[in-house]
Amino acid sequence: MDAATLASATSGERWDAGDIYAAFEQVGLHYGSAHRGLRTLSRVGGTVVARVSRPAIPGDNGRYRMHPGVMDAALQACIGFLPSLHSLPKEPSVPFALRSLTIHAPCPPEVDVVLTPLAGAASGAPVETCDVSIHGPDGALCVEIRGFRWRAVDTRAASSPGDAGHASRTQVPDASLEDEVSGETFDETFYRELLDSISKREVSAEEAAKLGLLA
Repeated sequence: MDAATLASATSGERWDAGDIYAAFEQVGLHYGSAHRGLRTLSRVGGTVVARVSRPAIPGDNGRYRMHPGVMDAALQACIGFLPSLHSLPKEPSVPFALRSLTIHAPCPPEVDVVLTPLAGAASGAPVETCDVSIHGPDGALCVEIRGFRWRAVDTRAASSPGDAGHASRTQVPDASLEDEVSGETFDETFYRELLDSISKREVSAEEAAKLGLLA
């Protein structure tokens, strides 16, 4: 990892875990203790740099090359692309798609994550796609994600008399809908299981790509 980028991140605009997860809760995303791995977020120009620590879970050491808790927290860091944590969107965004994922080495319990917005986005336009690289404390590359994309969820407040008194429901994008960019359907459950299989080394990312499971 670029040492200059990391050094700049420690002295630039910085948010701590309390601010980050309070912002998530304001937009309706409530993370339990096992999913609160973000420690700090910093911005260096248009790049987001995050420090992630794997939450301690008894009996969970050594089971994964890429721990799901580390992966989840790394992707949560996309909140750093918002202009401010004090001016939040009305709808939360959740992971939607990725182009490729490569595991170069096992992820240690504490990592640095660099999120780089993809080139071509209009100046000042909201970032919705980025590349993600996860590095160990020594700067070595552990995991590389290309073309990670997120979407705002579809929030629909209950409006019928029978729904009175119930909280409004938050729904992730319908997996049966076609992606307007790729024209392909997205099966969220399938890809969650696939990523879990890759992290457990039951199938490699390269094998999944050859089988056409990763676009």
